[in-house]
Amino acid sequence: MVSLTVNSRLHFYTFVYASTSAVVRRLLWQSLRDLVSLVSSSWLVVGDFNAVLGAHESLGLCSPGCSSYEDFRFVVEDCDLIGVRSYGARVTWAKGRYPHTRIERRELFLAESRVHHELDVLLHRHECFYRERSRVKWMQDGDRNSSFFHASIRRRQYMNALSSLLINEVLTNDRLIIRDHIIEFYSNLFSSDSSRFETEFSLVEDVIPSLVTNVENDFLISFPSTDNIHDAVFTMDTASAPGSDSFSGGFY
Repeated sequence: MVSLTVNSRLHFYTFVYASTSAVVRRLLWQSLRDLVSLVSSSWLVVGDFNAVLGAHESLGLCSPGCSSYEDFRFVVEDCDLIGVRSYGARVTWAKGRYPHTRIERRELFLAESRVHHELDVLLHRHECFYRERSRVKWMQDGDRNSSFFHASIRRRQYMNALSSLLINEVLTNDRLIIRDHIIEFYSNLFSSDSSRFETEFSLVEDVIPSLVTNVENDFLISFPSTDNIHDAVFTMDTASAPGSDSFSGGFY
């Protein structure tokens, strides 16, 4: 930790380069907690923490583990640290060091970023406005005997209506035939005819291949033997979390 007096005021600075290992980083987090007692003024902690405060800050394809960003979030809270927002482009000059680097003018980059941000805000407000307007309309007229209420009911009935049905490869719109077919279908569906279920199960087997042999299936549904239980218990980690009996693996 470095201390520096600026305008007759003492400031503290800590520069961090954290390990990529979550276990090693915990030693650093504890060191930061130990430094809190030495800080009597403003404290700037800056560097590469190799950690994020949550999945919303991760830009990679794989989200970080919960324990990783929880450890970082806890040390930020324990040390009363506040995230300072950064401004400007992350990379504005490459000096031709990398041939495939994209170089943009700093002023134009900042202007485009600001416009994109303002556009996102306006689009979000536009969406919220119409969603809230529709909600208010329903709250005001939804429970009344109004034209809006009847129009909503008619639209819902129209969307859920069953106007035609394909029965035995024949398309019909006769409501009586459709009614009788539905009643017959569900009556047979919940009947006790086991042969029908066996036929349907055979059709499922034709579509979904069997991936487990009879020998493997017998092994899966068999009760574990005493030796199986012994091997499972004695291969547990001795420092494992206690089970329902309040004993860890080391007890056994």
